[in-house]
Amino acid sequence: MKSPNTGLYANLAKYNLPYPEAIFDIQYFHMDPRPFYHLAHELYPDGSRFRPNICHYFIRLLQEKNILLKLYTQNIDGLERMAGILPSNLIEAHGTFATAHCIRCDKEYSQHDLEQAVLQKQVPKCKEPQCQGTIKPDIVFFGENLPESFHSHPQDAAEADLLIVMGTSLEIEKKRMAIT
Repeated sequence: MKSPNTGLYANLAKYNLPYPEAIFDIQYFHMDPRPFYHLAHELYPDGSRFRPNICHYFIRLLQEKNILLKLYTQNIDGLERMAGILPSNLIEAHGTFATAHCIRCDKEYSQHDLEQAVLQKQVPKCKEPQCQGTIKPDIVFFGENLPESFHSHPQDAAEADLLIVMGTSLEIEKKRMAIT
């Protein structure tokens, strides 16, 4: 996503954002969720374009052998779920598209409701008559805290016999500019 000239942030000019990271900035989302939803249409993990790879199935094998304590992922693509990793074994550190909530009244919305809007390039709105707030997938935007599930298992590292880190540098370089 962050590869120079070819990564996600390098290809956001068409959204006319004040800075590339605004696409995932919660303050900007509150002001204008349309760029995020146009991008979400391109990235949505509907299973037709993106598929789990051998690493996802390796983790599922660990689960099947009952030796997986937890899988922590920073990915929001849902490929772990597609591969069959049970939600009880999964800590999605940057959240998930599997659930969504209204940013105004916090009503929960299903993945199906969110998916229909995303695939139609629409900004989903709350169905509560008095609300009409914007529905946001439960992914973590800049300016939001990591999900409670990320913090609720502090003993995992101490209990693990083996820790496997793959597919990440465990770093995020973030350059921010003020929203104008």
